[in-house]
Amino acid sequence: MTRRKTEHLTHERLVDLLAYNPLTGRLTWRRNRSRLAKAGDEAGTINQKGVVMVGLDGRLYTAARLCWYHAHKEWPSHRLRFR
Repeated sequence: MTRRKTEHLTHERLVDLLAYNPLTGRLTWRRNRSRLAKAGDEAGTINQKGVVMVGLDGRLYTAARLCWYHAHKEWPSHRLRFR
């Protein structure tokens, strides 16, 4: 099995940085990250394709993959698609 490039982010680190609300599907910062990203603010930006991307520790992740990892404590093994 090959390792995916996202596997360096531990679940503990993710939970330390972001809160996930399964009812809304939103990720929010648990603490201040910069003068622009404050604790309680929604994490991520929308890219050109309309996908929410979140930057963590110098890497970009789709919000969908982070939500899955946050909820299931493992990276999804398949591509996630939402309607």
